[in-house]
Amino acid sequence: MNNNLEEGFEQEDDEIEISKYGKRHKEKKKRYNIIFILVIVLLIVFFITNVYLFYLVNITKTRYKYITTELKKSNLEKKSIKINLMNTEKQLQDLTEKYKNIEEKNYGLTIDNINNTANLNKKITDLEGENQNLKIKNQKLSLLEEENKNLLNQLKEKSEINRKLNEELKQSNDYLKKIKNEYLFLNRDKRDKKPFIIKNEIKDENISQDVIKIASEAIYLNNDPGGITYFIKNEFDRKYERSWECIIGYDLAYSITYEIEKYVLFYIGQYKVLLYKSPK
Repeated sequence: MNNNLEEGFEQEDDEIEISKYGKRHKEKKKRYNIIFILVIVLLIVFFITNVYLFYLVNITKTRYKYITTELKKSNLEKKSIKINLMNTEKQLQDLTEKYKNIEEKNYGLTIDNINNTANLNKKITDLEGENQNLKIKNQKLSLLEEENKNLLNQLKEKSEINRKLNEELKQSNDYLKKIKNEYLFLNRDKRDKKPFIIKNEIKDENISQDVIKIASEAIYLNNDPGGITYFIKNEFDRKYERSWECIIGYDLAYSITYEIEKYVLFYIGQYKVLLYKSPK
């Protein structure tokens, strides 16, 4: 019985040690997880800071480039003034060295050296005044450039207005030409079977001449509108590839799609004829 009790106590001790070991293991695992999370957070912060620093470096580079270009411009403007100042400073240095040598040799020449330095100071003040005058001239030049820009903008606006007026004038001329053609057509002799061109977009002279020739032949050979359109269409399909379309009537209203430079509208006799080539 004592042995059973001892074995029971030993088993309880083993279970207690296992539970303690499990707790310690869980605590270690929590610590490792916390350390892992902290490392990830630090890596993220490190990455974000690097990206931000890269962004700042790029911005500073662009700003530096802009500043350097502006400084180059300003340096070019001030270069001549600096050269004059450097020359005067060099002269001043030379004179001061001469003054020191002369002062060591003879103190009686100090008055002349003082006069020379006074003249040099006067030259420096004159150069500073010239520099100020140059700044004023630069300001005036910038104002003139601004006025020039405004004048150029006004010129562009006026040229745009002129272009619109030219377009309106062209449209008016086209409209007047159309009215003139309509007037000539209304006052023509309807018994005249010679074609009267209203609008011709055909640039090929051979095709344009064939329009008048074939239309005249069609109305000479046929009396009905159907025969005229059939004759004109077949002749143009035969000579200038398919597919030409021909519409005839007294007062046409139409909406069509045609190839570029393949369209002509004309009167023949008492009919209005539309001839065009359908797009492939």
